[in-house]
Amino acid sequence: MLTLTELLKLDDNTILTGSDKDGNRYLGLMLKYYSEKFGQSCFSCSKKFPVYLQQLRNSIMTDTKKDTKSVFELKKDVTVPIFGTSEVYSDRNLTDEAALKILSRNANAIALFKKFPKNWEELVEGYKAGETEVKSLDEVAKLTVAQIRALFPKAKGRSKDDLLKSISELYPELSGEGGDTDPNAGDDENQNPDGEGGDTDPNAGE
Repeated sequence: MLTLTELLKLDDNTILTGSDKDGNRYLGLMLKYYSEKFGQSCFSCSKKFPVYLQQLRNSIMTDTKKDTKSVFELKKDVTVPIFGTSEVYSDRNLTDEAALKILSRNANAIALFKKFPKNWEELVEGYKAGETEVKSLDEVAKLTVAQIRALFPKAKGRSKDDLLKSISELYPELSGEGGDTDPNAGDDENQNPDGEGGDTDPNAGE
């Protein structure tokens, strides 16, 4: 069985729709790890699976901090409050996930950091996508290309217009034509992650 780190080396589409050589779906393994890390998940809510996956990817950076230096580092004597919460961060308690939360609310806050990865903007977009749930194509159109790719890994295209066209074809229900609103169209929401009806055990098939 793949470790969480090994699993997350696969691309989103493979994890959400693919299987290993023994026929076990990667999705079942992903949900197992999600439940272990966050304590809860909805195994029949397939529209949430891309969100769960993004949350796992974001959490990996925080976990890695235990053994390696954070990829984000605030400038000396800088403290950053998260308005509307009791959270206040400095370089002593900053995690990568907290840094992404700060930057997702105000990208200009990057000026407060003395160390950050070159692809910080892409990481922030991915973090935002993990907290986003859309119900119509109009709502999708308001997202950035990076967020759209994170939420709809099956969509193809380089430009936003191309992606929206692909999404409208893959998920006509988002255009108001009715049907399942699942970004992983084709999966029955009452079907377990290993492709068989009834049992919702994320370890099924292992």
